[in-house]
Amino acid sequence: MMKYYQRLRHRRACCPDTAFVRMSRFMVVVLAGLSSACLATDYYVATDGSDSHSGSKTEPWRTIQHAADTLQPGDTVYIRGGVYRECVQPQRGGTSEDKRITFRAFPGETPVIKGSEQISTWQEQGNNVWKAVIPDMAVSDGRMPG
Repeated sequence: MMKYYQRLRHRRACCPDTAFVRMSRFMVVVLAGLSSACLATDYYVATDGSDSHSGSKTEPWRTIQHAADTLQPGDTVYIRGGVYRECVQPQRGGTSEDKRITFRAFPGETPVIKGSEQISTWQEQGNNVWKAVIPDMAVSDGRMPG
């Protein structure tokens, strides 16, 4: 009987309590889940922003494409009101229902995304005929240049 207690004492000294081990494992799982949830970031795009900015609410990016190139699964971009003349081609999607990349209008504002270019070089030719020279790169195989 004495050897049994000696082994038991030795086991407790060498091996942590199983309840402690289970609690430790549980905490590791919980903290890992919280850290991945905390990695999701909100970004902002505005017509008066700059793609060299951080994408924060006070320093928004200028283009939605820059946001699409930067965002990671779980991130959200809020697009401020205005007209965005660009063709947006997202580089990635999400990894699950909970880790989507989300593009949203800024609350109370209406962004308009147009894949067209604005032509401002119109010249009147006479008799109500107008002419504009469009660069070759403006139209190529049905896709916007970029």
